[in-house]
Amino acid sequence: MNTLDVYIDFKSPASWLAIGPTRAMSTELDIGLRWLPFDSRQYALAEEKPGETRRETHFRIREYERRRVHLHYASVRGVEMSFPSSPGSTRRALAAMLALGKECDAFLDAAFLAYWRDHADLDDEGVVDDLLKECGVTNLTISMSALDRALDEADQRDVIDAPTYLLGEERFLGREHLPLLRERLLRA
Repeated sequence: MNTLDVYIDFKSPASWLAIGPTRAMSTELDIGLRWLPFDSRQYALAEEKPGETRRETHFRIREYERRRVHLHYASVRGVEMSFPSSPGSTRRALAAMLALGKECDAFLDAAFLAYWRDHADLDDEGVVDDLLKECGVTNLTISMSALDRALDEADQRDVIDAPTYLLGEERFLGREHLPLLRERLLRA
């Protein structure tokens, strides 16, 4: 069975929307998935302010439209999604995902749902421990230095956002490339 590397972040709306279709493709094509951490940059929605520059207006409108599109697709697919007022950090949950390795599917679901439905702080030790317990995981050693090494590796592999799929040396950035990735996997 071939394995596809998939870089995700719990605070990335595109990652949340990509999980289901990625798993479906994996099952259909008998491809293994290796979920890897990426600490994406997400922005709080800026308020319109008097005298804002053209750049500030562009950035504000672009972020608003980006959210609108994600919410539309979430609604169409029946995925719970509510943007938190501030994106926060997801580093501890990413480190837990990394520590779980191939056994992280239940944790992925729980962490994404906790973030996008409940706006849980996925950098809080207690919150992450509770999510792990909910998934039947106790006594997991979570290493933040292992996370830092994994994030350095993502940087070396030129990963710039989440989700990013790596098929050999070919990168597919974003869930919108799943049809092309599927085609490539069928040819492989």
